[in-house]
Amino acid sequence: MQNRLRALVLDDERPARNYLVELIEQSGLAEVVAAVGCLPEARELLLATSVDVVFVDVQLSCGENGLDLLRSPASGPRPAFVLATAFRHHAVEAGKLGAVDYLLKPFSEERVEQCLRRISALRAGVHQA
Repeated sequence: MQNRLRALVLDDERPARNYLVELIEQSGLAEVVAAVGCLPEARELLLATSVDVVFVDVQLSCGENGLDLLRSPASGPRPAFVLATAFRHHAVEAGKLGAVDYLLKPFSEERVEQCLRRISALRAGVHQA
C-alpha cells in the first residue's frame, strides 16, 4: 500500500475522539499520530509534527472553538482540515476557511473512509466528483 496519511484528531470528548481514531486506523488509509482534547495542544503538535490531515471538533471545552485552528497561520505546508462535529451550522464557515470535508457525529466507517480517500486523491492531484 502507498504511504498512509498522517492524521491529528482534536476532540475534547474522549469517547468521540477514541471512536474517530479507531475508524481512521481501521481504514488502513491513515495513521493517527496524535489525538488531543484541547486547542493549545493541537497547535503545539502542528508546529512539531508533520501531519497531512487534521480532524477538528468545533465546540471544545473551556470555550475554545476548533475553527480557530483553521484560522491559524501555517508555518509550513498546511494540512487538510476536516470538521468532525455534531453541528451542521458550521459548514459554510468551515468551507470559507478551507476545510476539505465535514463529518457529522455520529461518525460512520463508510463516511470516514470516503473522506480519507478524497484527501488522498487531492494530495495525489486527482480530482474526484
